[in-house]
Amino acid sequence: MPCPHCRAESVIEPHPKLLWICGVCGGPRVPADVAGLARSDAELASLVRAKRLRAMAFGWTAAALMLALSAMMALGLAGLLALVARLPALLMGALGAGAAALALGMRGRAKKRDAEAQGALELAWESVADEVLRARGRDVTAKELAALMRTDEARAERMLASLAAKDRARVEIDEDAELRYAPQLRIADDAGATEDARSPEDADERAPEQPAPGERARR
Repeated sequence: MPCPHCRAESVIEPHPKLLWICGVCGGPRVPADVAGLARSDAELASLVRAKRLRAMAFGWTAAALMLALSAMMALGLAGLLALVARLPALLMGALGAGAAALALGMRGRAKKRDAEAQGALELAWESVADEVLRARGRDVTAKELAALMRTDEARAERMLASLAAKDRARVEIDEDAELRYAPQLRIADDAGATEDARSPEDADERAPEQPAPGERARR
């Protein structure tokens, strides 16, 4: 499958934060090893958001590290100055404490952006899991979905449980007490199928009878 970011036919590589990325552009990818699956790329918006949030988290982390180092240097210098001059030592200590407080604040922002990136990534994976479930057209276990999407069973279980909670999948328990998930029929799909199933004769019966031109003129 081509990359939804750069459209290149490339291999995917594992990533510690984004799970899988394109080997060409580095954009996050969601694998799905299902024959004949027509990918809609509906997950692209969430993947782009996850990548941007990860970049922001990296920037805040780098800034926090630089300020933390500056704070350590300032506090160390303040300790040395305290041996000879009290006022400069207090000023340098205050500067170091301010830098440390800013570093903590930036680290908090980095964690927040990282959590938001993880949430966007989960949405992208869930979208592809929904497509895989519908393409299979039959019951799927978390173990089977994990193998198809190259992920761990725990993540597959979370995705399937989320789809079931959103009424996009139904869950059943088989004879071995194992949870099996199947695609949930949507109302719009049912309505479209019902409309397609109606015959032309039914449409003619529902259509109102039109009066003849002569009768219309006499009226």
